[in-house]
Amino acid sequence: MFMNREDFSPENPYEQLISIVTATGMIHSAYELGKNIEIRYGWELLDDENIIMHSCYGTVDKIDIRIKADEPGFLLDMGDDDYAAFAYKDVFWVCEAK
Repeated sequence: MFMNREDFSPENPYEQLISIVTATGMIHSAYELGKNIEIRYGWELLDDENIIMHSCYGTVDKIDIRIKADEPGFLLDMGDDDYAAFAYKDVFWVCEAK
């Protein structure tokens, strides 16, 4: 049986809001500076000791686009004409890619 991140509620009631604001700021900064970033946007619990992290790398191509018409998000250029669109609320980890 797989378990998703959404199956767990945050310990701090403001954790999700803080995470969204932080990720949004870092993504906007990466866009302005033209930096490559790594984002993590999901995980699955496989068993008691192992998880799978969903992540990707790229440069932010567009910011503040609409995902599903009501969620603000961004477009990530992953190279080789591959793009991915993410809602800011779905990203829980952002860092500069090497």
